[in-house]
Amino acid sequence: MQAEEPAKRNRAGHLMEQKPTAKEQALGWFTRLNSDNADKEDHRAFVSWLSQSPENRAEYAALENIWLDLGHVKDPRSNVVSLPQQSHGRQFSRRQFFMGGTLAASLAGVAVINGWHRYLLSDYHTAAGEIKEVKLEDGSRVVLDADSALAASFSRKERRVSLQKGRAFFEVAKDRERPFLVDMSEGEVRALGTQFTVHQWADRVTVSVAESAVGIVAPNSSRMKIAAGQSVSYHADGFDEIRPFSLSTGLAWQSGKLVFEDRPFRQVVDDLNRYRTGRIFVTDTSLLDLRVSGVFDLSDPEKILKNIVKTLPVRLVEATDYLAFLLPA
Repeated sequence: MQAEEPAKRNRAGHLMEQKPTAKEQALGWFTRLNSDNADKEDHRAFVSWLSQSPENRAEYAALENIWLDLGHVKDPRSNVVSLPQQSHGRQFSRRQFFMGGTLAASLAGVAVINGWHRYLLSDYHTAAGEIKEVKLEDGSRVVLDADSALAASFSRKERRVSLQKGRAFFEVAKDRERPFLVDMSEGEVRALGTQFTVHQWADRVTVSVAESAVGIVAPNSSRMKIAAGQSVSYHADGFDEIRPFSLSTGLAWQSGKLVFEDRPFRQVVDDLNRYRTGRIFVTDTSLLDLRVSGVFDLSDPEKILKNIVKTLPVRLVEATDYLAFLLPA
């Protein structure tokens, strides 16, 4: 059974109850020291950590050699890329129009083929490369990642939202009478506290907890509870293993960075597609399981793509300005 209280963390942002590996600790220190929040005490603690073992020094040196586009990973909780909030009423009216209007009926087929229906049926959405903060009617705060869509349906008994695509960070307002539920890809996430992220990529949904805990029901009806500092992915057949979750790396997208540590290439491509104009397709499925580590600056998605080609055994073919293919090198 998972702990109900938020787990304590060390200065590198890792769970103290589950001692992280030297590689995971190195990642925490790397992102911490490359942020604007690192102070003298952090640097002293880092020097002490380095001196504890040759393995620590080796893992940190490896990060410095292989990580791409090194930049300042700022504290995402205070550096959200905010745009003017979208009017809930106006979005709802557009959704109603789409559902009932005769003009919408003639456009529905085209919308579904191009994926536009998720936007048309949403209350809030973002375009490629756009991150937006919105406030729900109960006072809950949501940060929508690029190319994401969210619909809200509140009643007297519950607060239910549907994350139709993309990724969102939720800071849930307290309401003991109405549970807060997030539907995505035939799974359900129930807030047992306040802060968590739900992220759809490829055939998986990853749920990460920043504060308190959440309960999750996978599409196959299996259940799991995870606490602060933990992350787990679910799919059609159940759950993957629980992984540590660090605020400095897991929420870096809110301040313009994507941080990956030994993640599958399919996730990297899926995330990158939300930030660049057009679409990237991987032509060989054997490439999708390649492992990627890197810190990527989202202000220049094309540079990210070029660095990927330099680092992995893939080659890029750009058919048009909006259509790119990745093939085995």
